[in-house]
Amino acid sequence: MVDRSNDKIPCTGLTEYDQNQISEISEAFNLYDKDCDGKIALNEIGIVARSLGRSPTEKQLQEYETKLRNEEIEQIDLNQFMGILKEMDENKEDIEDLRKAFQILDKDGNGVIDAAELRHAMTTIGEKMTLEEINEIISEFDTNNDGKIDFNEFVTAILKD
Repeated sequence: MVDRSNDKIPCTGLTEYDQNQISEISEAFNLYDKDCDGKIALNEIGIVARSLGRSPTEKQLQEYETKLRNEEIEQIDLNQFMGILKEMDENKEDIEDLRKAFQILDKDGNGVIDAAELRHAMTTIGEKMTLEEINEIISEFDTNNDGKIDFNEFVTAILKD
């Protein structure tokens, strides 16, 4: 897990994309640049990103907005936006790694990790855990209190501060 709490919003996005991608991103960005000043409002980051096929969560968008507001930034330019997109792309890779880990734990492939699956994994892989410790993990991860851990609960618990 990577701690990104002290990261600045990247401003070097232009070097991360090829010319076709830059054109596509620029076109989408410009659609939301209503006053043609080369900037978009912070609350438009998610809309523009989603129009480009990204899937940021509301929590991720709030974190970007908070970081920028802490730097007294109310609007971002295309270069800053591309840096944010690059970070979203990197986060997507992190999510895919978590999906693979989840699938390893979800032995029966039903989309949830139950106590038996977690117990099996925690007693055969790595450091052995007691039943009490396993139940604590389920309790912490299982936010909807159904006794099972779904993928969203898994990701949220793993990535939380």
